[in-house]
Amino acid sequence: MLKYVLPALICFGLFSCSEASTDAQIKHLDKQKMTEVLRDLALMEAAVTIKIAPDPSQPIDSTLRFNIYRQHNITKGMYDSSLSYYSNHPQEFKEIYEKVLEQLQQMKSK
Repeated sequence: MLKYVLPALICFGLFSCSEASTDAQIKHLDKQKMTEVLRDLALMEAAVTIKIAPDPSQPIDSTLRFNIYRQHNITKGMYDSSLSYYSNHPQEFKEIYEKVLEQLQQMKSK
């Protein structure tokens, strides 16, 4: 009996590891999309700082953050997953932030 259980457990372990790495690749936003989202979040933070509210009856940060997720057709979970992924890949995260800063600088100069 043990000679059948051990190979089954090994196979299960191998297949579960390969699926997890595939899921991790699917669940994060690509660099371009992440750049756009982070740029818009930076703009939202600036709006919160100077208190620009599109709808004065609602809290500004929740209104703007919700619209950013909806605007980019993502969920908070997708954003959080992407943030986690890029935090574990600092070189890619650095490239994204450099693009965000470049885009914000271009917007500022207009």
